[in-house]
Amino acid sequence: MKIHQRGYAALISVVMVMLTVTAVGLTMTVMSADSLLSTMRFDQGTTLTYLADSCAHDTLLHLRDDGLGYVGTHTITLSDGSCMVEVINTSGSIVAVEIDAEHDDYHRLVEQTVDVSTDTVLLWQEVGD
Repeated sequence: MKIHQRGYAALISVVMVMLTVTAVGLTMTVMSADSLLSTMRFDQGTTLTYLADSCAHDTLLHLRDDGLGYVGTHTITLSDGSCMVEVINTSGSIVAVEIDAEHDDYHRLVEQTVDVSTDTVLLWQEVGD
């Protein structure tokens, strides 16, 4: 009868070790997938930051060259995505610029306030995703 009890103890021990190894493996798989997703989101955010900055600089160049003639809504398309740029004349030579950069269903919003008479950026801020 003791032979059967030792067999059951060994079987239970093997099952417990298998369950532990399986739990550790699943935990590592979930952590790896989460890390990959975080990396992808970071890369998307970096790409959007560069895209929004590129569109903002392009808008500043147009405002320098065209002045108030650049007021309106414009689309800027680059290899990594596109931007919707809205330039609004708020008062005199001051314009408000709203930039919505889009890449793979992600958005980055930037606002600028520019004095076109002196080519001075009064405000440049990221306002959201």
